[in-house]
Amino acid sequence: MNNVISKINFDKAGYYVFGLGAIVLLGFWHGYISELIAGTSRHASLFHFHGVMMSLWIAMLIVQPILIRKKKFAAHRLIGKFSFVVMPLLVLSILQVMHYEGLLFPEEALTFLGVMNGSILMSTFYLIAIANRSRVAIHARAMVCTGITMIQPASDRVLFHLFKMEFPTIIFVSWAMIYALLIVLIVMERKEKAGRWVFPFYIFMHVLLVDSTLFNARIPGVDPAFGKWFLTLSLTTKPTVVVKDLPIPKNEIDRYPGEWGEYDAGQHNDKFTIHKHGDQLWGTRIENGKPDSTRLLYQGNGEFIPDKYKPFARLIFRMKDGKAEAFTFYYGAIGRSGQTKRRK
Repeated sequence: MNNVISKINFDKAGYYVFGLGAIVLLGFWHGYISELIAGTSRHASLFHFHGVMMSLWIAMLIVQPILIRKKKFAAHRLIGKFSFVVMPLLVLSILQVMHYEGLLFPEEALTFLGVMNGSILMSTFYLIAIANRSRVAIHARAMVCTGITMIQPASDRVLFHLFKMEFPTIIFVSWAMIYALLIVLIVMERKEKAGRWVFPFYIFMHVLLVDSTLFNARIPGVDPAFGKWFLTLSLTTKPTVVVKDLPIPKNEIDRYPGEWGEYDAGQHNDKFTIHKHGDQLWGTRIENGKPDSTRLLYQGNGEFIPDKYKPFARLIFRMKDGKAEAFTFYYGAIGRSGQTKRRK
């Protein structure tokens, strides 16, 4: 076992991973965790599976260093063996999410890097860690990198929901935070003799696999054939949706009209207006400076499907005191935008 003592106390890493857990809670509170607690979630079961696998991995990243610190080596090894099951299932859950979204949005051609970047990052650094179980300096750093891979999905949502940022600013800020963290780690351990290459290698892999997706990078000879092949796999199935066009009850139709969305002067304006035309409801939003309107087809129980975006887009409203106060916009069984609240 490597006896070099790192200036970074990796046996305390478990305590720092609580910070990752906090970011995940904040990021996924809107549109997922809050709806689970309220019992209103409409997410497909594969998203719950993905959430469980991610939660298990975060829990393991917290517990394992603490066990080492407390010299509970037998328990550490036992949980390490459990990772042989958790990591493959975690990677499978990532691929299922990508597959499901690919089925919902066939017009957005899938690329190899777009689908595989997260799975490759997680798998690569997990395998590095497992291959170097007896070399603590490498093993610990590689496991830390699996946790770093989980930052962006959560930080993107935090920046969107709490700070009202928009794409691509969200992406750049998340990347800046990740690279800043890695640079700090590299500087802190610049005099180490073992394992010092792991964090620079992660930066290289991130640039190669993740940053390139911003430009929709395609690999000659692989794309777009890979995306078409990927969607033929039996990882998930496209949800079957029955689109209804029910009459809106007269005592209910006035609950929905108004302006919806959040507004922050000069930064964020996603106003969505619902208005009544006779016994129908229509929704209008501004896209590229032009109004985009569609009729809202009533499905019952406070649910509507926009006619232009049927069958997979739907608005599910939350009521308070007999009036709609918020809605979640779903694509298929994905809550994509969190809860949108009434302006007036």
